[in-house]
Amino acid sequence: MILSGGQNVNITAKHTEYRRMLAITQNPSESTLREALRDMLSQLFAGTLDPAQVMTADYIQHTDGKRLDYSGFVAHLKHVRNAVREVRFEVLDACCTGNLLADRHIAEVHHHDGHISRIEVSMFTRLANDRITSIDETTRSLDGNDADRELAHAQA
Repeated sequence: MILSGGQNVNITAKHTEYRRMLAITQNPSESTLREALRDMLSQLFAGTLDPAQVMTADYIQHTDGKRLDYSGFVAHLKHVRNAVREVRFEVLDACCTGNLLADRHIAEVHHHDGHISRIEVSMFTRLANDRITSIDETTRSLDGNDADRELAHAQA
């Protein structure tokens, strides 16, 4: 469940692990919310969570001025999985109010050639009908180069 407007909103999920991953109590602590977001991001990018479980079909994402619709986001996930060895997430800040979920996280990208880049992401997520309808985010390279940052919206 994700807190929305003071009420619990059920997220339809086929597997108990998805429910557990997205479980946010009525009075979530920031640490609980950070952990749930970290798990969701990790599973999306690892390919163990189907985006359809947490996103609407009309999902829209804006990252650094680049727009992706739902199919573009799915293509982005596939591209990232092929382009890098692993992405690890650390959620630094998170809050949820009404239908808006906001966080700041670090994506640590482990490339096939062995180098590691770190990208800071500020993400604002809109929720409706028990799912994520849109994300607006900006990224900033902490370690690595600008080409590494381009991975934030690349689709191949």
